[in-house]
Amino acid sequence: MKWASKWWKTARGPFFIMSLMPVLLGTSITLSEVEKINWTGFLLSIGVVLSCHAGSNLFNDYYDHLSTNDDINTCRSPFNGGSGSIQEGIMGAAPVRNGGIVCYAVSLALGILLFVPANPWGLLFVLTGLGSGFCYSKFPGLSYLGWGELMVGFNFGPLIVLSAYFVQTGRISLLPVIVSIPIGLLVAAVLYINQFPDFEADRAVKKDNLVVRLGLRRALPLYYLLLGTAYLVVVAGIRFQVLPTAALAVFLTIPLAGAAAYTAAKWYDKPAKILPANAYTVAVSFGVGLLMTAAFVWEALLM
Repeated sequence: MKWASKWWKTARGPFFIMSLMPVLLGTSITLSEVEKINWTGFLLSIGVVLSCHAGSNLFNDYYDHLSTNDDINTCRSPFNGGSGSIQEGIMGAAPVRNGGIVCYAVSLALGILLFVPANPWGLLFVLTGLGSGFCYSKFPGLSYLGWGELMVGFNFGPLIVLSAYFVQTGRISLLPVIVSIPIGLLVAAVLYINQFPDFEADRAVKKDNLVVRLGLRRALPLYYLLLGTAYLVVVAGIRFQVLPTAALAVFLTIPLAGAAAYTAAKWYDKPAKILPANAYTVAVSFGVGLLMTAAFVWEALLM
């Protein structure tokens, strides 16, 4: 396997769309407020977010290896159980850890370049992302304490969307925070449903996330709640004119959400058979984010 392919697999590159989408959404919100997009800031924002995301994934692989979580997981898939690079001998544990350090250093360096010349307070976004991303896996290990889902939803929702908005406008606003809520809920749903196939391995190493704490059957209603609430927030946003009417397009993803919920209900305790629900949930999260972004772009074009 080529060098780049090894790192792409280990950093779980296909999931970078989950952190790219909030940057696009946060930037699109500003189209009606700024004369032109700060493209340098936009590209630096993407660099900060993607390198932080990559580093967090690498640290997660490293610490889940140390805990033997990923080593004993017999139900690994593209959606759960880590990248598998350490377990398959593709990468050593130390290079994975060092890769996480390098990615975090790059994220911080890009953040300094992005914010210090204009508004150093913006570095708080970067430091929050780096700190919480590391704390997800280690010190204190939020994923082991039942707080990982909330942290991931916050980071991939309000934190990234608001920071992208701040880069373009130089100010804080409640608007991007509200708009980001459906994205945060759906990314949390992605993490949450991915924990179902990991249940036995997580329980064995006392990784007490919400699925382990609740048990597989009792964990299902919270998954439905995450999916359903995301759509309800969109409806409320349109009703109170926080979201453009064109955001109704997100309901095109309802069939996917329904398929995800149905599959999860039927196969919640069958790791191999629940995987379509994992894929559908990723598609719903990305689709809703993309359609909300398109709605703000369309509204700006009509102005």
